[in-house]
Amino acid sequence: MFSLVTDPTQTDPKRVVGAVAVVLVLGAVLVGGGWMFVRGERATDEAKTRIAAVDLAFGQCFDDDPGDSGDVVVVVDCAESHEGEVVGALTLTDQPDDLPSRRSMDETVLPRCVRAFGEYTRNHPAIHVNYVHADAERWGRGDRRVRCTAVDPGRERTGSLR
Repeated sequence: MFSLVTDPTQTDPKRVVGAVAVVLVLGAVLVGGGWMFVRGERATDEAKTRIAAVDLAFGQCFDDDPGDSGDVVVVVDCAESHEGEVVGALTLTDQPDDLPSRRSMDETVLPRCVRAFGEYTRNHPAIHVNYVHADAERWGRGDRRVRCTAVDPGRERTGSLR
């Protein structure tokens, strides 16, 4: 009835079907898992909020948007690793219709941003204070908002500077 010795030249059809089924299931799991990973990454990436840097709110944290030339940032929860934080929000009401030169903006805005940084947080000597403002087109439409930013050059921070 039952043979304990099998002939290696004979292949049991049930074993072949079983082996094929195992390979197909493993393949489906790997392909499906890979697809879910890719879709998850894509969904996470799409869910990130990208805004013009000047539209950031006071206290918001951000990363530079790698797909942009510098005017757009990605809003990040301050509890997560991030590149910068808005430490001040100004509106320059006493400015000309044309966007001022960088030098003029530096003279007007940087002292205000350094002061805003000091009011926002304790002393962090490695932090660089800078600012972003509306581009020339938005400036020409009357947008005079400036956001003072704090960045730790060469590294990301986790947690707010407050």
